[in-house]
Amino acid sequence: MRLWSKKSVLMALWLLLLALPTSFFTVAMAQAGQAMAAQYDQEEPGSGGSLQIRLQAEDGAPYPPGDLVLSDPSARMTGSDSRANYNYQEIPGATYSNETISSQQQALRLYVGQAVSGTYSLRVIGVDAGRYLLSMDGYDQAGNHAKVRFTASLQPGDVHHYVIQYSNQGGASLRARRTQAAD
Repeated sequence: MRLWSKKSVLMALWLLLLALPTSFFTVAMAQAGQAMAAQYDQEEPGSGGSLQIRLQAEDGAPYPPGDLVLSDPSARMTGSDSRANYNYQEIPGATYSNETISSQQQALRLYVGQAVSGTYSLRVIGVDAGRYLLSMDGYDQAGNHAKVRFTASLQPGDVHHYVIQYSNQGGASLRARRTQAAD
């Protein structure tokens, strides 16, 4: 008994391809050395608030020295790990893309629209040597804003871990701390 016709398999693959988020292709192109303009569905916080994380080189280098992988309170991940050549796309409403800072500098931007309150885990994964600036911006449901900034040196293979406490209610609340320097 034949369950799937060739036509239905092709149609299912086509629908799957159409459903892939644009950020997957943006990250893939960025890894291939092609800077893509960041495209976002939403810049301002939504009714649930939002979380934005940006990584850029602090020393003026053209690209940040690492990748970002964020885990939400439900252990879903978004970001990229060049070591494993893997892109994560599990957090609903999240995008991961290149962002142009200036004509000579790019940053990585991880944006979670409709971010839920709770504990997030962030890994900054070293792909190059250099200093980075890590900025985190959280917005609550009313648009109130909180920021946290870190600077650190990174070497290829280093993994910096951060724990982020985020709340989208009753005033913007964002606390973060670096917990460990390597896997």
